[in-house]
Amino acid sequence: IEDEEGKAIDWKNGVSEWVTDSEESDELFVCVARLDTKQIKDAKQRELDTWKEFKVTTEVPDRGQHALSLRWVCTEKISDGIYKPKARLVARGFEENLSDSDIRVDSPTASKPIIKIFFGIIATHSWQSRSIDIKAAFLQGTSFEREVFLKPPKEAGNTEGKLWKLNKAVYGLNDASRVWYFTVRNFLLNLGCTQVRSEPAMFYWYKGNKFCGIFVMHVDDFLWGGSIEFESSVIEEIKRSSKLVVRKLGHLSMLVLIYSKQMMA
Repeated sequence: IEDEEGKAIDWKNGVSEWVTDSEESDELFVCVARLDTKQIKDAKQRELDTWKEFKVTTEVPDRGQHALSLRWVCTEKISDGIYKPKARLVARGFEENLSDSDIRVDSPTASKPIIKIFFGIIATHSWQSRSIDIKAAFLQGTSFEREVFLKPPKEAGNTEGKLWKLNKAVYGLNDASRVWYFTVRNFLLNLGCTQVRSEPAMFYWYKGNKFCGIFVMHVDDFLWGGSIEFESSVIEEIKRSSKLVVRKLGHLSMLVLIYSKQMMA
């Protein structure tokens, strides 16, 4: 495979960004030259700003610690009908050289049957199905205990002789999804929700003896439905919280691949 100048692409060293170009292919690998645009640079800066906002790393002196490298993953995202570039900074988690017994990486997700049950409960109680979009979800996870260091990207500026010590389980780490799951789980339990034992990605909420709401999570996609009491006591608390910054609330979630009449309402 050749780049736009007819040169063979060095996939290991010559490509530092992956782009999904929805107009050409579901997966299209493009060399760096194609991504050297102001839009991409702005997207990268927004990502770096988000890392700073959520205090993802702490800068420390480079004393020879084992450090993971980073890669930019750039994709197109539709916003208000316009294609916009999105840049995500991803750690090469495989460079940790951890065995399966060193850390747990499993995390519950919502199965298709659970999503069907969710819609059944919603219909039974005449509730509306809603969704929650969390901003930079994994970057909002709780702090984790083991030490992980990163090599800062060149876009971060003058970082010579410095490394980044991770405070959060960022994209690319093997246990990032698990850390994020327990962040949300513990938050919901503190709000009085109860976890379904057989389906740990589903939660429900009672006010007294009255069933008032249900909440389902699939990684960083959330579905919920319930009464006004549930919305004010749980959902509004999520919106107000500084621990989970919400990007937007909606009536549908992209994770739901099941036909629902509510989609046509």
